[in-house]
Amino acid sequence: MCMLDFGTHVMDLETPKEVLKAIYDLLEVTRFIYFNRQVLHRDISEGNVLFKKQPVNSELVKNVEKQPSVTAPPSAQRDKAKPQLCFIEHFLNSSVSPSETSLLLVDFDSGEILDQNRRHNTVYGQSRPLG
Repeated sequence: MCMLDFGTHVMDLETPKEVLKAIYDLLEVTRFIYFNRQVLHRDISEGNVLFKKQPVNSELVKNVEKQPSVTAPPSAQRDKAKPQLCFIEHFLNSSVSPSETSLLLVDFDSGEILDQNRRHNTVYGQSRPLG
């Protein structure tokens, strides 16, 4: 099987500004998937964080944001105070959509889905829970 990279590895970014933007968006996406989907990625590494020169289609991000979490308890699904996405480009230029990002986080093979009791369930593979 052959797979093509869809972006630049974070370690190959050319300017400190690009690196800082990628790190901010990485923190934002991991915050979102933890609080809104109860998922821990567990394998943040050079090959799993990609950066595109052109932002990812924000409509795709908005569609994911609107979907209810399949692992969250019903009370959490109704909670309107859950964090929303707001990537760095929006802070730098308010005319840019808050859900527009150049970051791609891939490879959730070692990820964990947390249930309401905080038990760990491996997403894929044979990874052990943290702790």
